[in-house]
Amino acid sequence: MPLSNSAKLTQGANTGGLNLADLGEDDENEEEELQIPDEIEVEVPAEERYKVLLRQVDMQLNTFGASAESGAAAGKAGVSATQVDMKTLISLATPNERCMLLTGWIFSALTGFVIPSFIFMLGPVFDAFNPNASKEESLKQVGMLVALMGGLALFVWIAAYMSFYLQQKGATRAVRHIRRAYFESVLRQESAWFDQVSYSQLATNVAADCSQIEQGIGQKFGALVQAYGMSISGMFLAFLKGWSLALPMLLLVPILSCGLKIFIKNITAKFVISATAFAAAAAACDEAMSAIRIVVAFGMEQ
Repeated sequence: MPLSNSAKLTQGANTGGLNLADLGEDDENEEEELQIPDEIEVEVPAEERYKVLLRQVDMQLNTFGASAESGAAAGKAGVSATQVDMKTLISLATPNERCMLLTGWIFSALTGFVIPSFIFMLGPVFDAFNPNASKEESLKQVGMLVALMGGLALFVWIAAYMSFYLQQKGATRAVRHIRRAYFESVLRQESAWFDQVSYSQLATNVAADCSQIEQGIGQKFGALVQAYGMSISGMFLAFLKGWSLALPMLLLVPILSCGLKIFIKNITAKFVISATAFAAAAAACDEAMSAIRIVVAFGMEQ
């Protein structure tokens, strides 16, 4: 068994001789034997890391957006505390999810294009009940119109169902990626950043904002595309049927657009104020429940 340096010093002191070369060799041997790696890497399977990430997302996703004061100030100013364009939200989705959303929007547009045609078919249906026409001719004309309307109704039903399903599915998956991206962004923040946000508002803010994002890129945007499709199709059929009456109605479009813009601005401001108040109330309830648990733990209910 090799002796250590302290043992050799003691032995050299007892025998009266000390070999410094032996001590140097032993020092090098001890450094080689006791060498500790700077970083110890522990490999974790990708599936386990994914499960841990999802659990941490549910527990740690908090502090989304600004504080209550900044949110209230933004609401009074009529602007959102955090404004993100549609392109940025869609960029967080995978190509498969983008394809689902795009296909859903196409079905919404087709639904909007077909719906105005029902109104123009009601006129020929009423004209078919002409008292001067024969019964067989009236039934034949009405039967053709009813069959055409039934086919269009079936197409609208299928298109509306596909648009709802694809938009809901794609938006739900996209929001899942947004949650994960937000969690990764939180992990990269400095420690001082966590002192400026209220952790009690975490679950409330994230749940509300993710729900709004899901509806914004899904059903609500699909409804907007459908409304645009109905407007374009309605104007086209109106000019095709009679331009003299459709042209004065077209002059009302700028007025309706201004009213819609004012309405959207007011709704956005009210939503920011209500979301901020709801988050502050949730934080107060969380603090109250924590205080109740502390009182119960010490048995000081009375």
